[in-house]
Amino acid sequence: MKRLISPKESIGFIARRIKQETHKRKVSAMENKTIVFVKHCYPLERDTRLIKLTEATRNGGYSVKSLLWDHYKELNGCKHPRSNWEEFVLRLKVSFGVKSIPFWSIWWLFVLLKLVSMEWSIAYVIDLPSIVPVLIAGRLKNKPVIYESENTFIDQVIVPQPIRSVLLTIEKNLAKLSNAIVLVDELQIQELNLTSSSKIVVIYDSTIDMFRKYNLQVPKNKVFTMFYAGMLYKGKNLNLDKVITAIRDIEDIRVVFAGYGDLAEQVEKWSKEMPNKVKFIGRIPYHEVLERSLKCSLLFVLRDPRLPVNRYICGSKLFQAMMCSKPLLVNKGTSTAFKVIKDNCGILVSAHNVGEIKKAILELKANHELRRKLGMNGRKAYENKYSWEIMEQRLLSLYSEILNKG
Repeated sequence: MKRLISPKESIGFIARRIKQETHKRKVSAMENKTIVFVKHCYPLERDTRLIKLTEATRNGGYSVKSLLWDHYKELNGCKHPRSNWEEFVLRLKVSFGVKSIPFWSIWWLFVLLKLVSMEWSIAYVIDLPSIVPVLIAGRLKNKPVIYESENTFIDQVIVPQPIRSVLLTIEKNLAKLSNAIVLVDELQIQELNLTSSSKIVVIYDSTIDMFRKYNLQVPKNKVFTMFYAGMLYKGKNLNLDKVITAIRDIEDIRVVFAGYGDLAEQVEKWSKEMPNKVKFIGRIPYHEVLERSLKCSLLFVLRDPRLPVNRYICGSKLFQAMMCSKPLLVNKGTSTAFKVIKDNCGILVSAHNVGEIKKAILELKANHELRRKLGMNGRKAYENKYSWEIMEQRLLSLYSEILNKG
């Protein structure tokens, strides 16, 4: 015998069906929208931010395409083995930075022709060397453009202030022609002298949360372990030699380095001179970076604030430390330091003062409770303000707002 459905149940059933159909239509509509990313980038596996942005975009239901400049001819084929979106790659072996400027016209022509010939809903262009052809294509096709100032090349070197001011003015004026500006740090608003009239969204280069995958309750180790992973280049002014000098006469301590660059030979030399205190493990996959970060006692980043990129942009090292609930040793005068002070998740030192560095290391080494407190403060800040999940929602909300305006 069939049971009669009450009016209340019928209304509930209809409401659920309407909700389901609305969701299907919404997802279908987004799938018909394509976001194309444009960047003169390194080989894709080295650009973790671009990977996070594209994956977040796909998670939001959008299709993804990318236009890339492979400076080292290391990308294979039209589809990268680690990606699941369509790529169009210019393979032109040219150095990065100022030396690449004479070849920008080739890159611009490549980008312009591709954007004009393909279908897309939003162009997401990253950094100054790629913005001109994207803005032109946006005007020609009447499509919105998002400009991200991630790590502009004029921040990577110390140049005379008049030249720097001119280049920043050019970047600001071009950025204002876009529909929205994405920054990786709020201090870039000051650097670029942007006004509140511009549509600005800050999307930090945060770390994807691995909290549930790994155990944060790491047992106390007899050997106090410091860990640094990243590009080891002299031009980044990392002050690694100051750390080595500071730990020379400290017992039961070890510094582990991972990465690659022109400093790798020097780091390896330190490891041979002090095998019980310094270890160099070379390049390792990102998941191992996080695993070692979780198991260490202290993370550190002592980049010189004289380099503009360190003053105005907080790198991923802070968010890595926060996610892993680890204290961070950081030098004064940087964007990273401002956030460490605000969230009380580390100790500030002068990168050139070996005495300060040594004192801070000894204090953290002797006080497990202090390390735990600073680490938990960082984890709380990560969950409430800096997590990649929060950044992903900001990105998708920006897409939605721009497309709804159109």
